[in-house]
Amino acid sequence: MFFFRKMTASGNDFIVVDERVAEHKWSKESAQRLCDRHNGVGADQLLIIRQSSKADAKMIVYNADGSTALQCGNGLRAVTKYILNGNNFGLTQLYIQTGHDSIHKCQKLSGDVFMAQLGWPALYNTVFSNPCPEKLKNPLHVSTGNHHLVLWTENVTELDIDRIGQEVQKQYPMGINVHFVHRINECEICIRHWELGVGITQSCGSGSVAAVFAGHQRGFLEDEILVRTAVEEMYVEKRSDGYYLTGRVATVYDGCMKCQP
Repeated sequence: MFFFRKMTASGNDFIVVDERVAEHKWSKESAQRLCDRHNGVGADQLLIIRQSSKADAKMIVYNADGSTALQCGNGLRAVTKYILNGNNFGLTQLYIQTGHDSIHKCQKLSGDVFMAQLGWPALYNTVFSNPCPEKLKNPLHVSTGNHHLVLWTENVTELDIDRIGQEVQKQYPMGINVHFVHRINECEICIRHWELGVGITQSCGSGSVAAVFAGHQRGFLEDEILVRTAVEEMYVEKRSDGYYLTGRVATVYDGCMKCQP
């Protein structure tokens, strides 16, 4: 039997499993089964918390299809809430290790609002064949630890996001997250997400950071941006030490399952 916590962060939903005391060996199939919305608990991602020799904790990410991801911005904030709300020392800040040994400063700001530092994104020069050139403009390939294709559009609701997201994968053999962004003004964007290993999601933290970074590269966004997802709002801010993601995190329920991973 193992215990888990169902959490949401700005629209992303997660299954959080704390393995800082005892670790389990997860397979692709077991992660996929747990994330299944019909036969399992159901989630966009499974987040495993483990001990780290380099930070306060390490976060391992499994997508809904059982594949692994190197980064998850909203997941960082969910894990931060899980750990900080479980400590008895009044801590409000910690450091979390993710894939490629990246270390992220994470903080509780107030109530259910949590912030994560995602560092400096990187820009890739890749050739992109636009499947919908009349509606998608200014493509940029950005890495925030995982890879994102940012596409700008005048109306995110008019697009067949699932079809385009799947079609784009043909151009990126290793797979890529796809984000459709509408610039409302220099301080605000509206965004929709197609995540690798999941499909359409209501939110994606690292993808939102990638979108704001892409807007900075194009020169039409300010340093602090309000990001409107399909269901909630969050903020992305460019600071002297990297990009920060801020938004609400909620605990849905705690549960346990009889079967081991």
